[in-house]
Parts: sequence; C-alpha cells; structure tokens
Amino acid sequence: MISRQDDMKRIFNDLLEDSGSPGQRVHKRIDQNSPINLYAARTFPHKNVLLEIGPIKKAYLPDGFTRPRIKGLNITVDPGQRAGGGDITLLLELQQKEAIDVFAIFVARVCEEMDTLLKPADAIRSVIALVERWKDFFAGNSELLSEGRQTGLYGELHLMARLHAAGVPLARLVKGWTGSKHTSQDFEFGDISIEVKSTTAVDTSTVNITNIRQLDETGLELLLLNRVLLDARQGDERTLPVLIKTLRTAIIKQAPEMELDFEEKILKAKYRNEHANHYANRSYSERGLKFYEVREGFPRLLESGLPTGVTKATYEITLEHCEPFEQSCEEVFSTMRKCCD
Repeated sequence: MISRQDDMKRIFNDLLEDSGSPGQRVHKRIDQNSPINLYAARTFPHKNVLLEIGPIKKAYLPDGFTRPRIKGLNITVDPGQRAGGGDITLLLELQQKEAIDVFAIFVARVCEEMDTLLKPADAIRSVIALVERWKDFFAGNSELLSEGRQTGLYGELHLMARLHAAGVPLARLVKGWTGSKHTSQDFEFGDISIEVKSTTAVDTSTVNITNIRQLDETGLELLLLNRVLLDARQGDERTLPVLIKTLRTAIIKQAPEMELDFEEKILKAKYRNEHANHYANRSYSERGLKFYEVREGFPRLLESGLPTGVTKATYEITLEHCEPFEQSCEEVFSTMRKCCD
C-alpha cells in the first residue's frame, strides 16, 4: 500500500520532470472528496512547487483575512485572474527546495483534512489553520538533532515499538505519543501517562527531572516513569532512521489513518528526512527497560510543595530510592493492553 505522503512526493517529482516555457505553471488535480479544488503545481523556469487552492469565492475567506508571512512559504493570489467576479486562487509556493519532503507531507495533510469537510468556507478556514500550525516546518534550515536529542527521540519511539510488540494497538500509541508537543508526559492514554527517560550513559543510577509537572499524577489513575537504558555504537542496524522507517511501515499497514499524525509529530520533534544520513551510523541496543509507578511516597518535588516565590525547578532523583515503586514490564504491558483495548 502506497502512503498518502509518498503518493504526493511522486506527484511533485513527476511535475518537476515536466518541461515548459518561462512563466508557465503546470498542475495536477489532487483533491478527491474535497469541497474545494486542490492542485499540485510547479513553475517554470524555476523548479518551485506549489499548492493551488481554487478558484474560490473571496467570501469564503475569514473576515479580515491577510496573507500570512511565513519564511520559506510564499502565499499569493494568482496574478493571472481577472479582477472582480469574486473568485480567486490561492498559491502556496515553497521557497526552499530542500524542504520538499515536508511540503509533500503538508499537502497530504491538507487533502486528508479536506476529505472530512463539506462546506467550502470551512475548508478554506481549515487550510489557513493548517498553514499557521505548520509555519515552523517550511524554512528548510532546521538544525541537526544533538546526540542527546537523538537518544531521547529514539527512546520514546523504542517504547512505542515495545508496547506495540506487546499487543498495544499502534493507532492508540501514535495518538497517545505527545513527547514532541512538550506536554508534561511523553505518552498520554486518558487517565494513564508515561514519562520516558532515555540514556546511553554508563552511570544510570540517576534521572534528571526537567519539568516540575513530569512526576505529578494529579488527575491520573496511573503515572509511570519509564527508564530506557541504551547502548550506542557505530553501526547501521538499529539507528533512529531505521526505527522510524520500521514504524512508518507498520503504521501504513495497520493504522493508515494515523500516518500523517505520526509524520507531523516527528517533524515537531525536529526530525527531518533529509538529515537521515547524519543519524545513520549511530546504532542503539536496549540494555534495560524499567518502569516505576509514581505515587505518594515517590521521591520527587511537587508544584504544590514548592516554597513561595519558586515556580520552576529541575532536579535529580536516585533510582535506588525508587525500587519500592518498580513494576515489571509484564505488569505494565498487561495494564496498557487493557487500557487501549
């Protein structure tokens, strides 16, 4: 099964192979069930790719609409259209060619969103909201992940893979993964949350807590602290790109409706496909996977217990003192299967 984003990449690549005259724009219609017309396009002689939206009635635009100024994405109205008549075509033109993978995912996301809408005005507002949400992704100059951030992302996705292998539905895992959104915990499943702490360090006796709410179970039935112990060596077998590719393949087969959610989340985690080669020689293997139930008596600081005037705190806990709260992997996997069944 070809994924929606791969299909969009193929369409753009085909358009980039087309020939044309300077000033010409070629396009291919990509909407299926959308209430507005959508086209993938490119310009000549420049190899810029675009998303064409329309023609649409000006009245469909929100009151007071102004074209967003977004680095890497030029948003204009088709200058070839006649003035008046009330119909316009919006052109979303990618300025950074190296960000075409991100743009293809964005366009696939737009098409997916349009499939759920019936009214043109709602569709236009939805596109504008998506552009605003994705504005940080278009610049095409994102920095490489540090080794520490690679390890953190790998650890979260490794837990996703382990829970899936233990029988937890992949769709629930993708939906529940919130680490890239900088929430209090990395996974949220209703009244169960999991905070993941990954390390490749030799000394694994302590854990750094960087957010005062990471170990606060208020409003939760169960809060788990997950310690992922990893060994990192040179190699190309269990790298971050390999793990992401494995999860992508499984998602397309088992939970295709979550494919673009997953892509958006790894983009928010600052992972870019064009940087994959930079992460392709750091292979991880699991040294240990431990879970601790965070409840009354667990060694931690709570916001309610901070001295007056102190609003933030980072601290370190010693896992030796967490041993009375440890749960086996089998216990946690069973709990998660029941929770997500």
